[in-house]
Amino acid sequence: MAVLAYNVVVNDTALDRLILKTQKLGAALYSAQLAAKPLDVQLRAIGRRSTEVGRYLMRNVTAPLLLAGAAAGKMGYDFDIALAKTRALTDTSAKSMEALTKTVLDLGKAGLGTPTELANALYFIRSSGVPASKASPASPGSAAAKATSIALEVLSSYSTSASASAEPHSMHQLTGFNPR
Repeated sequence: MAVLAYNVVVNDTALDRLILKTQKLGAALYSAQLAAKPLDVQLRAIGRRSTEVGRYLMRNVTAPLLLAGAAAGKMGYDFDIALAKTRALTDTSAKSMEALTKTVLDLGKAGLGTPTELANALYFIRSSGVPASKASPASPGSAAAKATSIALEVLSSYSTSASASAEPHSMHQLTGFNPR
């Protein structure tokens, strides 16, 4: 049998130096942790404030802008659909449709109604057989009178003589078009 024996000789000074270095490292790490604590608190506070600012901007800026954009898109879509119905039903030329679209937008700017309401009124007028030249008023100032006279003309061609002499406000009820 072989006996293996080890002799461990420890140099006490080397071991003492290693223990001292480990203690210094522990103390340095502890002081670094204490030094970083205020920075940690400040960074957490900045994070909370940034989150609050983000929520505020989302609620008071981004969401309203998104809603306004969606509403504008919906109104534009409705306007385009009304004009497309007019063009499809009445077989109006592209040039006439451009002129009618410009007129409808100008009348909307003049405050006669929303562009979609005016486009729907144009659909009613054009589908009743009124030519494009008569359906487009010369100026926004005469638009209400022109729209009323066109409505009377359309209704008189499709109804009895009693309906043709109706008051303009009843024409607005029949056509759904109400100038402001």
